[in-house]
Amino acid sequence: MPYMPSTTQTFLLFLSLSLLSYTPVCAFRGDANFPALCNAVRLEMILADPSLANNTNLECRDSYTPEKEPALSISISVSECLRRCPRYQAAKLNVLNQWIGPLVGFLLPALAFVITIPRPLHLPQGDKRFASRKLIAIRSLLLALCINLVDIILWIITVFAFAGPMIAGSIHEAVIDHAALTYAESALTSDPFGALAAVTFTLVGSMNPDKGDLSGMIYSYILESPHGKRKLENLLSLLPSYGARVGVPIVFYLGAYAYALFDAKSKIGDNDTAHAVAFGLWYGVVVIVAIVSSSVLGIDNPSSLNAVFSENMSPATLPLLENNTSRTEESFLSRFAFHNPPFVPAWLYSRARNFNLWTENAKTALPFPPVLIAKIHSHTPRFLSGLLASVLIALPCAGACWISYSTPSVGFGCRSVCHLIYAGSQIILILVWWTWHNAPTTSKSSNFSFSSISVLFLSTIALVAGLVSSIGGTIMQLVGVFKNCICKASLMYLLPASRKGAIVLLANDMKEHRDNARWWIVVGSVGVAFIGSIGVLGWAYQARVRARVRECLKKL
Repeated sequence: MPYMPSTTQTFLLFLSLSLLSYTPVCAFRGDANFPALCNAVRLEMILADPSLANNTNLECRDSYTPEKEPALSISISVSECLRRCPRYQAAKLNVLNQWIGPLVGFLLPALAFVITIPRPLHLPQGDKRFASRKLIAIRSLLLALCINLVDIILWIITVFAFAGPMIAGSIHEAVIDHAALTYAESALTSDPFGALAAVTFTLVGSMNPDKGDLSGMIYSYILESPHGKRKLENLLSLLPSYGARVGVPIVFYLGAYAYALFDAKSKIGDNDTAHAVAFGLWYGVVVIVAIVSSSVLGIDNPSSLNAVFSENMSPATLPLLENNTSRTEESFLSRFAFHNPPFVPAWLYSRARNFNLWTENAKTALPFPPVLIAKIHSHTPRFLSGLLASVLIALPCAGACWISYSTPSVGFGCRSVCHLIYAGSQIILILVWWTWHNAPTTSKSSNFSFSSISVLFLSTIALVAGLVSSIGGTIMQLVGVFKNCICKASLMYLLPASRKGAIVLLANDMKEHRDNARWWIVVGSVGVAFIGSIGVLGWAYQARVRARVRECLKKL
């Protein structure tokens, strides 16, 4: 059957492009001016009570002023605020802390992380034309740069949208690798052939066994070859180290976040700084995806397999082994594949089902012992992986939500609810991931049931919520859409019937700002320590797995 993008991938691409196209549109609708409104309300307060004219603390400050006492409260009712400023206040380019913090400090460094996250497909860039004549090569290079930029943006959107299932899939892969190595270590003398198969599975289990007759080549060139042990040692040495993939980006991210926390101490009355810290912690989800996916030892670049399988053949003949792929699918893969065919890595979120292919299909099954097969098919590792992934998603989102929640006006505003929606959407997608991998059948021709339609509907809602909250929330934060009367007060006043007695705080650097600013530092510090700890654990895990594989190969 020809390989075509799934409905979910097509919908994701359409919604992503829609969100990107919304950015320049919403930027021209921000005509609210809350500093001017604050000054107008201040003058109205003085006219109502002339004694306030001599109070130097009744002022609309732009930022934190530590040499002065906290500013007095200047507020207006939500209904009156909406009448005077019905829209939002667009971010100003000359006020850097409104947009430069989340953009340069945290969002751009996310590029370094998403590049390290493995994927089997990308947009074709036409790099074969670079060797043409200079004029054609220059035009091709400029076009490739634009395509590459779009490709990275779409991949960032995809990682944000599927962060939960990606983390769950990576953790599950780590659990299965641990089980495979545990069996290999116990069967070095009693079942050396099975131990060799288990070690091989640890390295190549992330690849699709149906593509390129991979399982058959593993039998011929590793399991039944007198040089199989040496080939696995060479394959292990070709895998990139954890530090080479995410070590340097983690250091820069943690350094930027630590500096943002240090800088926040001098701006404890500035709401923009507080929300920048919150969004920086929220973007830590992308960092966690990169850390967890880089911790596992599975192959992501099929070129490593081409190197170890080239014992009696040239690399040019390797694609001819693609006997399970139609011409249409092969053409699609050759154009959109991130790596050269015939071998294709599985998506992070689908590797649990990919592991089943190594045991269920008679053509692709490796000689695994029953205990390892039972572990691969067990629901328990998937449940624990989903539970741990939910925790890794929930903690940064909870920290970001609390920072935005505790920033005056205290309550569930647009930003804090945005973080909550994203966390909820990812936990639902993790639940769908667990349900999909535990399905009793893998047949693509089975009819839709009520339960499958319900799961599809739930996953679609969660996917839309995740995209709108993450990408849409980021765009609205950068553009300034969140600076409106309802977001300044609370979303509980969204309906007109609930606005009785509701007020909007217009002044900055009030006592409430200074008192609640401690949560920026405390929660932000805990968040950066949490992400740093995950990075250290990821490095320690991969180092230990490498050592275990090396020790098993030495004793075989």
